[in-house]
Amino acid sequence: MGSYISYIIDGIWEAKQCILLGIILWLLWNLILFSLKKRSGEKLKKYGFKYLFNLTPAMGCTLQE
Repeated sequence: MGSYISYIIDGIWEAKQCILLGIILWLLWNLILFSLKKRSGEKLKKYGFKYLFNLTPAMGCTLQE
């Protein structure tokens, strides 16, 4: 019985690491796209990241020009 719990805990730990890695890679990708947008002045909506640059204005997070 104890070995099953160990497998479950190991699986949860691996899933947490994969989710964290995915978030880090997504943020890095968006930072790259943001720097390209600032450099070239183009809209990058075709990549599907329009919501990153268009957060709610009430939060004071809009990054559009």
